[in-house]
Amino acid sequence: MVTNDGLSVTTLERMAFLGPGTIKTPEGLRNCEDYVQAMGMTTALEVQKRVNPIIESMNSTSLALDYESWTTSGIQPWIAKREAILDRIQNYLHIGTYSVQNDNQIVERARLKGITIESTSIRWLAKHRHDGPLIKLLLEKRNVEQLLKRFSTGLPSPDHSGVSLLTGKWDAYSSYSGRISASHMAMTAFPRAMREYYVAPDIDGEKAVYVSFDESQIELRLLAGYANCSKLLSQLLLGEDVHRYFASKLFGIPEDEVSDQMRRLSKKLIYGTIYGAGANRLHEISFKSNLEVVSSPIELVKQLYPEMLMALRRFRRANVVWYGLQPTRIPPKIGSTWIPLATKQNLSLQSASAMLLKQALVRLPDDVRIVNIIHDEIICWCKPSEIPLVLQQVCKAYELAATDLHYRLPLTNLIKLQILGGN
Repeated sequence: MVTNDGLSVTTLERMAFLGPGTIKTPEGLRNCEDYVQAMGMTTALEVQKRVNPIIESMNSTSLALDYESWTTSGIQPWIAKREAILDRIQNYLHIGTYSVQNDNQIVERARLKGITIESTSIRWLAKHRHDGPLIKLLLEKRNVEQLLKRFSTGLPSPDHSGVSLLTGKWDAYSSYSGRISASHMAMTAFPRAMREYYVAPDIDGEKAVYVSFDESQIELRLLAGYANCSKLLSQLLLGEDVHRYFASKLFGIPEDEVSDQMRRLSKKLIYGTIYGAGANRLHEISFKSNLEVVSSPIELVKQLYPEMLMALRRFRRANVVWYGLQPTRIPPKIGSTWIPLATKQNLSLQSASAMLLKQALVRLPDDVRIVNIIHDEIICWCKPSEIPLVLQQVCKAYELAATDLHYRLPLTNLIKLQILGGN
């Protein structure tokens, strides 16, 4: 069942925070739409109705992949990694080259050595990966083999020119936060290495390229704007490196002495805070990095960005769902199951990010050729000469979308541009 605006039952169930399969009749569908609006989700509903035709149109778009080059050269690092893992298993168990290829033979040889492996499923291996080095190696082997299968033999067969067309079946509201995703071909999970092997078809006989327009630190920007976090807003507006600055305070050194590893830890800690990590979890992340910090991560966040923490506490402690940086009248549960506190905290920002992307898609001119959306990244197909114009159009679309949704969004360096393979 769908509404007159093309919204599916699943979409409305998720917007209403109902369990799957709750709506069973056309009347139930109509009542659910009324409920969504009455509970404070009118803006989200309007944005979804506007973007739905755009997402539907993407079911006929594809990314063109140089299949032969990818399957012979692109996946070589995975093949080499698999061989290295097999060598380590072979040495550990002292078995032959052919035996180590077979999971059942590995399990049997392990049993003879007193090592019990109850299952070779990735789920079981992942759960028990800390039980011993062999289980961890077997998990690594299974993961690499799954990737090799999925992204070689699992890809669509190439056409006469050697091009494999990667096409998704799109869901315009794939989670309770409203994120866009694709099934059929897991387009959101394509390895980044594959990007070097895309071959954009010509446009009007002229060479063309795929271009990625990726949002930079979008949830951090949305939170800074909503919370009116003065220091963070200033840093983002000036284009400063927030993570490098935080690392300098964390380690008590000048910014120009911050290493890449230090910056990565800083980023983990800041986003850990946004995603609901408490003081103990932040300390654990810091401890596991093997880097010696001079300041408590949570105390440093409190000192530098107190407004940010106040906003996060507001989301976390609310007795209703916060969606798109606004409180609704929906209780914080899905069906009859209460939403965990950290998830509730994340939901407001994740839904705001999803709505911003959708409204930006609506605001883009019709002649911008969108071929893929990966979380917070838009991939377009254009001539090289058109790239500056399309970048300008994407940036303007985000500016207009933020205004439409009443988001205070620092726009400096918001969009990162990357030309994908085929250039």
